[in-house]
Amino acid sequence: MIRVIGCVLLAIVLFVPQMSRAELIMLDERACGARHRLTVGDLLEVRLPGNPTTGYVWTATAIPEQLRQQGEPAHLSDSPAVGAGGITFFRFTVVSAGNANLDLAYRRPWENQLQPARTCSIQLQLALSAEHAANSLLPLSTARIQVAAEFDRLDIALGKAAGKLGKTGLTGDEARRVLAETCEEFSYAIDCSTVDPEGRLTTIEPAGYRSFEGNDISDQEQVKRILKRHKPVLSEVFRSVEGYDAVDAEYPVFTPDGRFIGSLSVMFKPEIFLGNVIAPLVKRTALDMRVLEQGGRILYDADPKRIGLNVITSPMDPSDEEQVMPTQKILKTPKGEGVFRLKKKTAAGGGVAKKIYWLSVGLYGTDWRIVGIHQE
Repeated sequence: MIRVIGCVLLAIVLFVPQMSRAELIMLDERACGARHRLTVGDLLEVRLPGNPTTGYVWTATAIPEQLRQQGEPAHLSDSPAVGAGGITFFRFTVVSAGNANLDLAYRRPWENQLQPARTCSIQLQLALSAEHAANSLLPLSTARIQVAAEFDRLDIALGKAAGKLGKTGLTGDEARRVLAETCEEFSYAIDCSTVDPEGRLTTIEPAGYRSFEGNDISDQEQVKRILKRHKPVLSEVFRSVEGYDAVDAEYPVFTPDGRFIGSLSVMFKPEIFLGNVIAPLVKRTALDMRVLEQGGRILYDADPKRIGLNVITSPMDPSDEEQVMPTQKILKTPKGEGVFRLKKKTAAGGGVAKKIYWLSVGLYGTDWRIVGIHQE
């Protein structure tokens, strides 16, 4: 419903939120059909002529996710006379970057099935300011800190569990109890097991995976490494004998007198591990995050269809076939920045350019790249 306000100054004052360095951008009917560039944090006011006494009102028929409407539209009459026309005001805050269309229609509300008397579509190019670009990096650095902290927690738990198994041995009820408790400690763990010095699975928890006990996994790369070096290892993603793609954190098990008797394994899906950390950090921000193995495999992405693809050897999904990303630079350099582009044309015309930043985090010599992507 449109409220009538008799003062332009009041309309503007009500519109301006408590935000520093924001610009008030005012557009009128001449903006319809044209393209305008704004910055995240800007305050957009759209003014359109109309006369609600006739029953016709302006309504926003499509508000892009990059805009947040500030209250209901307001109307300023040209005069106090009954039936006078005037200007309808819509107010929005730009909350994220991207190309978008703001669509408005002038019609009687009870005739919403009919063609509107007038329409206004404003094409918007919404970019990050330097201030917001800097702020958008905060979730990236926070993600790195939290993933590193979770790696530390996993390392400590593996060390404690391996110490217990060194006393109980790799089989038996006590070994099962240690494995079950370890798996329960980590919500992303799928199964926990012990592996003997010949590379055979000896004990697995939870119970649903016990049928795989006795399997020879000595050909797995991480198992070869731990059996040879007797040092902890974090694998790359591989296809497990249990039938799923996972990462394996392996920790050597020694008896109290220092004799190597095998290893402790915790299997987990990296997309769950990382999603628990990243999803809350990027919610309602302009930043997307992707995590890569050093071999180029996507461990985490906001789009589940991309998880498991390799940005070097595999094509992305059809909508991303023409993307250009400095992948080799990201994989070879622990931290940096660059530009990510989509060559294809967008609805607003032209290609899409996104600024990217990346940091590294790792465990047992295996590094992951956490990549932050935001629209320029």
